[in-house]
Amino acid sequence: MANLKKLTHRSLLGQQGANLIESIASEMGQVWRPTVVHDTGIDGTIEFRDPVTGEVFNTHIQVQSKAVSGAWESENDDRFVYRVREEDLIYWLRGNLPVIL
Repeated sequence: MANLKKLTHRSLLGQQGANLIESIASEMGQVWRPTVVHDTGIDGTIEFRDPVTGEVFNTHIQVQSKAVSGAWESENDDRFVYRVREEDLIYWLRGNLPVIL
């Protein structure tokens, strides 16, 4: 029997995380640009703009979504713990733009 194509829960969850980022950035009047090919650790960028005048500033941050279906480690109303993998941290720190998770 042939292997059938699958769309994993993890893939769907990752897309839901990116969709949430897009929604929040849009509500804040900012520009979300998703990474559409070859995502190697950055899901997209946010470009800042003045939501009143529409003026864009050419100021960007990179975004890495880490969506989960349950609670984070040590999660409460004030905080949570996310432990990064060393290779991710090295990748983010080598770039020339700030990265938020």
